[in-house]
Amino acid sequence: MKRVINGKTYNTKTAKSLCDGAANLAFIDPRDLSEYLYLSRKGQYFVAGCGGPMTKYSQWSGKNPFGWGEGLTLVTELEAKRYVENFGTAEEFEAAFATTEG
Repeated sequence: MKRVINGKTYNTKTAKSLCDGAANLAFIDPRDLSEYLYLSRKGQYFVAGCGGPMTKYSQWSGKNPFGWGEGLTLVTELEAKRYVENFGTAEEFEAAFATTEG
């Protein structure tokens, strides 16, 4: 997925994937969604994902009020850390944010 936000391009193909967050996409349940946390080459964190009509990614589809959609949201480093804490593993957190054992 590639998006331009505030004149800057964000691309999931060129960014580093840090965490496979909510990956539950079967295209059957309208609540299914798939999200991933990325770090751009210039150091900006962002979450990209897609989902069904009952998710934050739903989009107007003409005949039906809402359909499947996709999106990309910029997040701060703190939000990125919380995302990995909530959806990732300890190994993903350590790889993304170089921590020391507490």
